[in-house]
Amino acid sequence: MEAQVEIKAIESGRMVEGMDLASRYSHPIEQPKVAMLVDDPFSSQTVGQISWLFDQETKLPVQRVRGSVLMQSSLPKFGQRYGYVDLNDYNVLILAGGGNGLNEVFAKEDAGQLKAWIQAGGTVIATESAVNYFTNNDEKSIWPKVTMTKSPKDTTKTLMYLPYSERQDYFGKKRIPGSALNGLVDNTNPLAFGVKKEVYSLNFGPMAIKPAAELQTVGYYVQDSSQVLASGYADTANLKVLAGNAFAAVVPLGRGKIVLLPDNTQFRMFWRGTSRMMQNAVMVVPGY
Repeated sequence: MEAQVEIKAIESGRMVEGMDLASRYSHPIEQPKVAMLVDDPFSSQTVGQISWLFDQETKLPVQRVRGSVLMQSSLPKFGQRYGYVDLNDYNVLILAGGGNGLNEVFAKEDAGQLKAWIQAGGTVIATESAVNYFTNNDEKSIWPKVTMTKSPKDTTKTLMYLPYSERQDYFGKKRIPGSALNGLVDNTNPLAFGVKKEVYSLNFGPMAIKPAAELQTVGYYVQDSSQVLASGYADTANLKVLAGNAFAAVVPLGRGKIVLLPDNTQFRMFWRGTSRMMQNAVMVVPGY
């Protein structure tokens, strides 16, 4: 009664459709041990939103680790105010943004150790600009060959002779300030367990993942660029870039996984359609 959960008995473990209870296809899911890096270069807003999601709603402990101290230490040791925390004590690591700053957080030696931790069974969740660290690959990159879409380059004569007084408005119309876009979801994937097949994803720029054989495409924008925008504003050229590309993907790496979520799945905790993906990334994906 206290948890407001109604328990109903069933007469058989056999199902008319789908997987039978306790079949060989069942996956035991253990409570994960989760760490999330905080402080610069990570987004304090996104860190706060994810903390609220797990502290107040999911009731799952997430250990917040100072990224500024991590940069002075060496993986798998996370430097903290008192002593050290071993990365091997966790099986999930959340990276909330950070962009190019991740190249400093994970220097060459640390990146190799992080990759080894993933290959041994760890799960990294990269959200928003943290996705760039695992996708902007050059020939020397240690990460799987996954790439992102790029903003279309404006080479029009309008831009070449644009008056200074008009530049702010002009470039403002060339970006996506936070718009709801129509997405499709493969909810047979553990990352999208319990998510509807059609969702609105909140996009803040023409950034999406290009589907590839090396990854599992879980959520992607509709193929028709004229149907991508659901609400808000987005430049037509940007919608063409995003159409058919992914806003949620999983990259298998050894026995572990890299979860890529370039959109904000739980923006200000009122955006609910995709917030389940963040919870699944932490609680469900590591068990598969």
